[in-house]
Amino acid sequence: MPTKRYAGARNVETYKDVNFLGASDDYVCSGSDDGHFFVWSKPTANLVGIWEGDGSVVNVVEDRPAHHSFPMLAVSGIDHTVKIFAPTASEPRPFCHTPRAPEIIERNLSRGGPTMMRLSRIQMALLQAHLGLEGRDIDRADCRIM
Repeated sequence: MPTKRYAGARNVETYKDVNFLGASDDYVCSGSDDGHFFVWSKPTANLVGIWEGDGSVVNVVEDRPAHHSFPMLAVSGIDHTVKIFAPTASEPRPFCHTPRAPEIIERNLSRGGPTMMRLSRIQMALLQAHLGLEGRDIDRADCRIM
């Protein structure tokens, strides 16, 4: 049974890393299917912030190694970029979506579970024919890792 539950992010479409942040690992962070990354207080599990990290899905949020004094995060998602986030004194902060937290979390909760594609027998036969697997036991088909 988990001792804490950090909620709000959506993790259905792809795998997401979960990491600890801060010099003393005081925070927990994770990406989300909605293009945001979420940060929670580790001891309380309270949401600390939500930031836009990708136009689609955020899969990885990595903290800078602890021996560096300046806090910095690397964020990666589905697109072809890695973004670097660091604190700034300037306003506005266009990537900070924390004020919209209730709306974002509600949308993540209301989107439902994973969607699974179901194929009819005819569609499966056509797929097997297309892949050159007709007449073969696909459970025993050769597999190649590329």
